[in-house]
Amino acid sequence: MVYHFWPVGQAVKTPASHAGNAGSIPARVTIFYFLVFSMTKIFNKLVRDRIPEIITSNSKVPVIHVASDDEYFCSLKDKLLEEANEVFYSVSKKDIAEELADVLEVVFSISDFLSISREELESIRKKKAIERGSFNSRIFLEKVED
Repeated sequence: MVYHFWPVGQAVKTPASHAGNAGSIPARVTIFYFLVFSMTKIFNKLVRDRIPEIITSNSKVPVIHVASDDEYFCSLKDKLLEEANEVFYSVSKKDIAEELADVLEVVFSISDFLSISREELESIRKKKAIERGSFNSRIFLEKVED
């Protein structure tokens, strides 16, 4: 929750000329309006399974639903881009390792959803490495001339 205070003016009980008294407010007194705002953060994205539990443990209320197959698959692809982007912007070896682990988690979730075993995925990876190579030689293609 966020609390906001707004000063709206000075308080004066009685004017100095009223009934012969000299005024009844001592030093300056300011009136405040006090408003309370509930902070809601909108995410609308796929999260790891334990995130709602973690949010609840922090005295917050997660609003969730279980995604349909179509929403889940699209959200996994969005998540893959999100995690790959986090790898891109990470600098330290530790942070990059953390983000690569997240990418792998998403890749494994996609392969599980599509019933592609880890063994099948690894077999495809090895086949492509044999046929087209890997990236270990650091070859950077600048252009192709006729």
